[in-house]
Amino acid sequence: MIKILMQCESCRGVFEVSNSFFNGKDTPRFCTFCGKDKLIVLKENDYSRQSTIELTLDQSATLSTFLLMTTKYREGELEACRELGKELDENGNIKYPNIVANAKWWEGAISIIEEIQELL
Repeated sequence: MIKILMQCESCRGVFEVSNSFFNGKDTPRFCTFCGKDKLIVLKENDYSRQSTIELTLDQSATLSTFLLMTTKYREGELEACRELGKELDENGNIKYPNIVANAKWWEGAISIIEEIQELL
């Protein structure tokens, strides 16, 4: 997976996107924060390589518990993004143009967290 760090030249907001969210073809056009189309690529990383993190049993148990306890929060954020993605403005356009990308990010994050929980 390739991850790209982007910055908006208008609001200076910085966010990360991965090729799984834009199919590796085009980078996002609009800022996640202000919605303007003044994005620049800051950094591109290949995160497809595996890495190992050693945790103590206590650290592993705490992380596992935290991930389990925050499941409903993540699911709620995904559902909220999906619902906001259905809202249209007076011209029939999506009211929040970046919310679809946010929903895809939550889907990807939830999937990755589920993989991590299986490893724990």
